Amino acid sequence: AIVSSSVTFLPLTRAEAYGASKAALDYLCRSLAIDCARLGIGLTLIRPGFVDTPLTVRNDFPMPGRVESVTASSAIRRGLARGKREICFPRAFIGVLRLFSWLPVNLWHRLAVKMVRAAPVHEASDG
Repeated sequence: AIVSSSVTFLPLTRAEAYGASKAALDYLCRSLAIDCARLGIGLTLIRPGFVDTPLTVRNDFPMPGRVESVTASSAIRRGLARGKREICFPRAFIGVLRLFSWLPVNLWHRLAVKMVRAAPVHEASDG
């Protein structure tokens, strides 16, 4: 299994490097899965939403659909036991991301620009 992120459904500001590295993991997992299938090896891509961890507690932005780590581990274990090729959770949050990702690029871009304009500006801290 390879752990990526739900951030790969849509490009978001303030997550450029993180999103790019996770998108690379998506591509790596999907291409390796093709090679591994010939050997009878299954590969699973795990794309969680926000998981409540000591790192996410420090985030200074909204994290819709955030789940406890116990809930996340249950979803992962269940998906692996079922041999799923992709495990994405939580369902409602992932569903919204998927809907947005299916919009025409120009429409999605206009919406994203409006969302960024409406969001509060975060200034860099000295610490």
